[in-house]
Formats: sequence, structure tokens, C-alpha cells
Amino acid sequence: MNLAWTIFERALNKLSDPTSLALYLALGWSQATVTYEWPDSEIWRGIFASPPPEQWLPRLYFELCYLTHDPNLREHYDAFFDALNRGLADPELSIVAEKLKELFPPYEIAN
Repeated sequence: MNLAWTIFERALNKLSDPTSLALYLALGWSQATVTYEWPDSEIWRGIFASPPPEQWLPRLYFELCYLTHDPNLREHYDAFFDALNRGLADPELSIVAEKLKELFPPYEIAN
């Protein structure tokens, strides 16, 4: 694990709000899309060994990580779009959900 990730995780440990978790998952997802390697830490593994986050934004990134790892996981597509739709009702972040919905239109998965 690189030094920047270690420092970020230390800061994250002090913050337990859903926005921080969403940021953490988004950064992990970004790392995987750039380096083709997922973060390798106890915190990262613990998140994916636990039930998914309840709040819509971290749940969205949680599901995006799964779908990036394996795009054929139908249940994760359903959960991703469920989280996105719940975000549309968020009084503070609905604009974020609206913009994300433009980027990720629903489509059928061939099974």
C-alpha cells in the first residue's frame, strides 16, 4: 500500500460519515481503473466483507466497484440503480444523482 493511501486511511478513520465513505470508495475505484489494482488494506477488505452501505452515495460506489471487477453481476446492477434512484430524493445531493444518472443509463445485461 502506498504512503498516500495510508495517510488517506488514517484521515478516514477519524471520519465516519457516509460522504467520507463514498469518497474512499470512489478513490479506490479510481485507483483500480488507472492502475488495474484494487487497494490492498484491511479497511478496504473489511468494507467488502461487510454488508453494503445503507446511504445511497457510498452504496453507489460500492456497487460500482463490484461491477468494475465483474460486469456480469446482475444483482449489483440492480443495487447500483436502486442507490442512484434513492439519490434523486436526497435533498442535498439530488443534483449529483441526476448527473450520475446521465452517465450511467440503465441497460440490459445479457445472461
